Amino acid sequence: MPSRLFPALPHRLAFMVIMAVLLACGTAGKDAHARNVRVRGNMDSLISFELSKTVIDTDAASTFHLSFVVPKSYSSPTFSQVVHDFNLQFTPQPDKQTTYTDNRGNEIVEGQWNTPPSAVTAQVRFKAANTTKLGTLRSTAPFPVVNIPREAVDYLFGSEQVQTDDPRIRDLARELTTGAQTQYDAVQRICEWIVDNVRYVNPPQRFDALFSLDTGTGNCQNFSHLAAALMRTVGIPVRVVNGITLDEPYDIALSGDVMRTRMGLGRHSWIEVWFPDLGWTPYNPQSTAMFIANRFIRIEVGLDNRETVNDSKVKWITRRGSTRRPNVQEVFASEFGSDSVSLTGKEYADGPLKRLMLPVVEAGTPVAAIPDSDPPAQEGRKTGQKARRHAGKTTEPDATYPAKPPRLKPRTTTGKAGKTQLKKGAAVALGNMDFPQNIDFSTYSDAPETLNGVMTLNRNFMVETAEYATTRLRQYAQVFTLPRALSLKDISLALHRYGGGGSLWIDLMEDDAGKPGELVATSEIIPVSGISMRPGYRWVTFPFRLHTASLGQNTLTLKSGNYWIGLGYTGDPVINWFFTYGKPVGPEGGTRFRDALLSDWGGALSYEFNYRVRGVVR
Repeated sequence: MPSRLFPALPHRLAFMVIMAVLLACGTAGKDAHARNVRVRGNMDSLISFELSKTVIDTDAASTFHLSFVVPKSYSSPTFSQVVHDFNLQFTPQPDKQTTYTDNRGNEIVEGQWNTPPSAVTAQVRFKAANTTKLGTLRSTAPFPVVNIPREAVDYLFGSEQVQTDDPRIRDLARELTTGAQTQYDAVQRICEWIVDNVRYVNPPQRFDALFSLDTGTGNCQNFSHLAAALMRTVGIPVRVVNGITLDEPYDIALSGDVMRTRMGLGRHSWIEVWFPDLGWTPYNPQSTAMFIANRFIRIEVGLDNRETVNDSKVKWITRRGSTRRPNVQEVFASEFGSDSVSLTGKEYADGPLKRLMLPVVEAGTPVAAIPDSDPPAQEGRKTGQKARRHAGKTTEPDATYPAKPPRLKPRTTTGKAGKTQLKKGAAVALGNMDFPQNIDFSTYSDAPETLNGVMTLNRNFMVETAEYATTRLRQYAQVFTLPRALSLKDISLALHRYGGGGSLWIDLMEDDAGKPGELVATSEIIPVSGISMRPGYRWVTFPFRLHTASLGQNTLTLKSGNYWIGLGYTGDPVINWFFTYGKPVGPEGGTRFRDALLSDWGGALSYEFNYRVRGVVR
């Protein structure tokens, strides 16, 4: 039975969702399986990209420098980009403009102003034809790796952020790869461990490999550095890549449903692994192995993210007596002139507990697929228009995979509340609660670094990851699991208001075979006008209370089990809801969507919204 989530489908419909209570061990179904998802199909897109960077208060400097890296065409076994029509324009023109290539092959353009004006603007524009092709890969490269060419040897070394000489890194890398016969198997074991043991947070306190090993957390830089450290330690060359991800979603037909993946529009870090028989092969250690989606734009490569710093780099020498420093604003924009996506995946019982996507690779011994229904056949998207993509059906792969070693015990990273907090009568706060609060993403920057009187501001990886929650086009829902009964006080959502008016509330729903079911309760209604429009995301709290003739006002007590949350509204609010990459708290299939007016919640999302649930354990 549908909830009363959408009383009218006004101008901006919504039902967004979240709540995947941290101790989600009670989730049943296929989430108990290992989750290597082998994907077949193609992604082909023509992309126009633009970056506008404005630096103000540059007249506080005696000399000022601004540099960018020219993105190059690139090809790998699974991903390629062809860049053309690159244009970089400085305003005003610099006193000196230099183009050079560093020792990693990155082409750098730097402008220098000897008498800086009050503001400098740079416009970067280019077009890219990006393709991801996922067929069957064949790699027989042995492990340990042999015959490494000179150009790849440099990418075996450690660094300040990739601590290959630390005994904890060395011991874990050896434990993970013991018994591996092929390089593919060794790399896969490391990737699977990282997916299960590192939870995405942004910003972390540090960006190095050891920080993630010690805390089980990190952003894209940490994922890249930890993967590089573990692989380089056992003799596998890895280079770190910086680039841009685009926020255009894409779908994969999977297990009778559609799995939708989306990144934020902004800077991202990933890696490329060298194979003797494949060459440099891309990995996004957060979620994919041996490929990246064609929503990635590759720009700069190096040993680590301390070396790959030349794109969008600001340098200056402060004018004597000045108390000001330059401040930056950076805005990204992309447009897809054409976009064709046809992808089908199948889950196999040989991977991590969390989802890791990869192509079909011929190697090792057979592994059984997780039983499920065949994915529905769907047409790929036509080119030349901004429309929704669909996944397409492909032939089920017939390949062999390496046997896996005994699984190391994963670090527990999903709980904010320990068992002692779940005692009867304890007040608890549960949820996916880590997100960057009150951040203006267009002007955010780290503190400048100083060396020999030269101040430097490097590019940052703070990305706005959010869904437009009050759209007519789509409805969202997310499961949460209560390990014990809870008297619910309130639920808070990480929201930002861009405009509009009306009212908001939360609908709480039962679980119906892994999808949203009947309405359980509705929160108090809050006016949209009370939500700030200042930059950044912050908690918006929705109290839950029961009102009955016999009891008056009372709290709502929920039994243990699974529930779903949605955001309802009236009026025309423009509300974004922040999300975190991966599933920090909830089950893999716990975030779902459906197109407006459809009854089936047949779509799953690869990320998790930020929320907080507060109450008292019963």
